[in-house]
Amino acid sequence: MEVIGPHRRDLLPTSGPVRAAEYVRMSTDGQQYSIPRQQAAIRAYAQERGLTIVRTYADPGRSGLLLKNRPGLIQLLDDVQRGTPDYDVILVYDVSRWGRFQDTDESGFYEYMCRRAGVRVEYCVELFENDGGPLAAILKNIKRIMAAEYSREQSARVHRAVCGAVARGFFGGGSPNYGLRRVLVGPNDEWKGILEEGQRRALRCDHMVLTLGPKREVATVRRIFRLFVDEGLTRPQIASKLNREGKVNRIGRRWRRENINTILTCERYTGTLTYNRWSRKNLNTRARKRNEQDKVIRTPNAIPPIITRETFDAAKRIIAIREHRSYRREYLLDHLRDLLRMNGRLTQDIIRANSPPDPEAYARHFRSLHTAYALIGYEPKAKPPDFGRLRQCWVVTEFAMNELADAIRLAGANVTRRPFGGDLVINGGVTLDVIPARHMVTRTKRLHRWVVTLSRYMPPTLTIVARIDEGDEEALDYFVLSVGQYRRTRWRLRPEGPSQFPGVYCASFAELMARVLNEIGRTGEPASSNI
Repeated sequence: MEVIGPHRRDLLPTSGPVRAAEYVRMSTDGQQYSIPRQQAAIRAYAQERGLTIVRTYADPGRSGLLLKNRPGLIQLLDDVQRGTPDYDVILVYDVSRWGRFQDTDESGFYEYMCRRAGVRVEYCVELFENDGGPLAAILKNIKRIMAAEYSREQSARVHRAVCGAVARGFFGGGSPNYGLRRVLVGPNDEWKGILEEGQRRALRCDHMVLTLGPKREVATVRRIFRLFVDEGLTRPQIASKLNREGKVNRIGRRWRRENINTILTCERYTGTLTYNRWSRKNLNTRARKRNEQDKVIRTPNAIPPIITRETFDAAKRIIAIREHRSYRREYLLDHLRDLLRMNGRLTQDIIRANSPPDPEAYARHFRSLHTAYALIGYEPKAKPPDFGRLRQCWVVTEFAMNELADAIRLAGANVTRRPFGGDLVINGGVTLDVIPARHMVTRTKRLHRWVVTLSRYMPPTLTIVARIDEGDEEALDYFVLSVGQYRRTRWRLRPEGPSQFPGVYCASFAELMARVLNEIGRTGEPASSNI
């Protein structure tokens, strides 16, 4: 932007009264600073001093916190800097009308821009003359601080009031979600009618509640959850399906992936009214921060439910699983930094309590939690589990489990799999599990060892320990343990000493299968076993 110096007298009339412009602004916090009232005070000030107002810049219904939301002030600054105005003075009602910028230097900078271009700013109802003296500078700075502080206090008061209203079941404001509508209620909870888009309450004693919208929208919401949870469609596929049928979203446009995601993650459809899930501390950016769960306001049974809580939770789990591979690296690291700042430490339980993303997501992106910790400069006291290695080891044991199950079925036994834990159940009585012995290298002497961790609670009838190679790709050998051989739950195996570990040693998978069939046959449970 071109800057014009203070020598502008050739652009102005050489005689007559001094020409001035007025700037007026009114936010939405009431009529205390109505524009006609400001103009009346400004023009009385101009008449006393022989000023002629030739132009008006106005920002009706605009907050004074940000410059980008005030086209009137932007136009004023642009005209002044380009040298196009034909006035020497800008008249403003008071310091707060010029702005309630949270950084008080910003307000002074915009005034300095005008003064540097040869246009002075005067405040009409302040008790000091804006003559550039030290007293004016001190008072202006105090007024700017007071204006910014008033805005912060007002924001805190409004936030507390809205949180209290939501806790009582009233709608906190904004546009209702697809399938819901706002209803105006009076002081005695009597319904006054549905508010259409753009309509607002007129009386402060009135409130708004949410209710179900048109039946076709409610049916569409239920159908979206059914397509996502029961039929397994993705969010883009659901949007395309609705668009092919000619359906439109809340604002009458084509469905997009973001619209479907908003519906699938909206807890209000379960009947729970939510508020304060996000906050934005820096007003100059669009970045939002997810608030802690204890700060979120949740009021159950405030809205007629459209879906069940079980359906919503199922959709949430599916989204978390699918999003694991689409998380960005910086987002994952920023999430860890936020958790570290809030808790002072990081553990699997802390990450899982604030998921998604959960610890497995970090294992997929960074191979282990320990790697992610190192990238943010955090050194845990205890080394976290390496989920990447664990997953590869469980792939090896899962292969062994499936091969054993097939061999036992061929022998004539009935084999099923437990839904939790994954143990094999043979003929309804004998249980069998395969667990890995992971390779490790000791820190001090750099010795090769294999770590075995046995189950403490309800161990299976037979436990197969597979010793995994250094690359976590295949099993080197096996050990077969019965329940009576559980002397302790944690072991470290040496490369040369299978005899140190209880149970029967099997050097190959074929030897393991023969041993397992023999062990199952000797158990005698149940009596109907054909093995």
